[in-house]
Amino acid sequence: LVAWEDARAFETTDVDIVGTRLSSTGAVLDPVGIVISNANRRQVAPVIASNGTDYLVAWEDGRADSLWAVKDVYAARVTAAGSVIDPAGIAVCATPQFQDMIAIASDGADYLLAWRDNSTSSPSVYTARVTSAAALPDGSGVEFAPASSYFYPFVSLASNGTSYLIAWGEFVRRLTTSGVPDTAPVKVSFAFGGHSPSAASNGTDYLVAWGTDYNGPPLFATRISAAGALMDTAPIQLPASLNATAPSVVSDGASYLIAWQNDQWGSSPVDILAARVGANGALWDTTALPVATSSIRETNPAVAYNAATAGYAIAYEARQLAYVRQLRWWCGDGQVDGDEACDDGASTADDGCSASCRVEAGYTCTGSPSTCSDINECATSNGGCSPNASCMNTPGSFTCACAAGYSGDGVTCDDIDECATNNGGCSANASCANTAGSRSCACNAGYDGDGVACTDIDECATANGGCAGTCTNSVGSYTCACPTGFTLDTNGHACNDVDECATDNGGCAQLCTNTSGSFSCACHANYTLADDGITCAAIDAPPDDREGGCGCRTSPPSQSLAFWLVFAIVMRRRRR
Repeated sequence: LVAWEDARAFETTDVDIVGTRLSSTGAVLDPVGIVISNANRRQVAPVIASNGTDYLVAWEDGRADSLWAVKDVYAARVTAAGSVIDPAGIAVCATPQFQDMIAIASDGADYLLAWRDNSTSSPSVYTARVTSAAALPDGSGVEFAPASSYFYPFVSLASNGTSYLIAWGEFVRRLTTSGVPDTAPVKVSFAFGGHSPSAASNGTDYLVAWGTDYNGPPLFATRISAAGALMDTAPIQLPASLNATAPSVVSDGASYLIAWQNDQWGSSPVDILAARVGANGALWDTTALPVATSSIRETNPAVAYNAATAGYAIAYEARQLAYVRQLRWWCGDGQVDGDEACDDGASTADDGCSASCRVEAGYTCTGSPSTCSDINECATSNGGCSPNASCMNTPGSFTCACAAGYSGDGVTCDDIDECATNNGGCSANASCANTAGSRSCACNAGYDGDGVACTDIDECATANGGCAGTCTNSVGSYTCACPTGFTLDTNGHACNDVDECATDNGGCAQLCTNTSGSFSCACHANYTLADDGITCAAIDAPPDDREGGCGCRTSPPSQSLAFWLVFAIVMRRRRR
């Protein structure tokens, strides 16, 4: 947003405050202009600040006095779309007499204004906050410093987002975002008197430029830390002529640009020149950069920076007209200079050299114009990824991904215990063993397969399962059994003969003989085995006179023997 004093409606409203928005390419978005204030009588000397969303324009307002003996501080909010929220203006300070030399800055949310106040016999510097909602927490302002205590009470303000820096005359002082001073004043002009200060912040520290009052070097600058302390033991002399005035400072977030009005001792023409100062305090341009050097007088420069295009805009006056010139050739011209770390001849990002000519993370750049190459982070120590992860190089970066069987962010990868869930996918008839990054399945005894699928083994189909007797297959196993007369050995396979005779003589009446898988009963001499195979009967005894029966012998053995001898002789004779 650019604002100026506009006299096109001089016959009705005198001098108004009018502005226009500029695109990132420098195109005028509001050709007719935005009327910011057209109150009766004269409004002059506009200043602008942005909180990152909208704008606040402040000016010296003469609506209260036709003789221009009273000037007040007024302001109005303007949206990014160019709408004026406060067409009647916000009366920041409307006390008697006049206020002038207004300065303005924003901390990213609200605004702080400062001005020279002549409402008393001793001029002073006053400050007042204006919120984004147009509230005035400090009323008509609070006295900051008596102007009579310091030489040339010109005022400038800047903010790094967490505090403000106010410069007046040849002094600076830090203020909180509430506008309260929290450091002692610091003199910056060293051996020379100072006036017309201009301050800017790079987001951390500050740079203040000012003019001098003696026949010596006309413009100086110095850095002020975020703590409000001097950072340079000697001031930075800018390459300006002896009569240079009206410095204006802006930062691109790192370095600074200072533009000024360069007047060769009052001769015509008057030009607009500029120079850059690095964040380290180095003067990059020992010869001033020409901004506007036509044959007419160019005066009152004001500078701004556009982060989207990494370019500067310098507004100035010439023949009662407002002009804007863009400076964007410093980054993207293919020449590495100033604090540029690279310059590939393009203003695009994500190609190794950023739009602000900084080497982007993950690249290396060499040469002028610069050639940038992607760094393969994965080539060194796997990019810092876990040993159990894969590293994939990407343009300007890399990614880590845990290998299968591991979980984590790729920098740290922990083994997954697959067996803890659904037996790791192994068969219900298998065991799951967790391994580093995986698992293994093994079929249980009595099953065959890869562990994921297991089928029962018929052990009896091979060598009878090793059984000496019968083999009976079962799910996952088998059993051996022995025939009658044998018992299963403790090894579960062999069959051992049962010695039936060892228990109750096998049930035999007289003699018991063990056999493989069985036994037999026998009788002593002169006894015969009965049909039951167990009991014994005497040979000459009646059926009920048997060993183990209930009868008794009826004749002695000698008589029986004689009978059988006679019987045998008779039988022989008959055969003959």
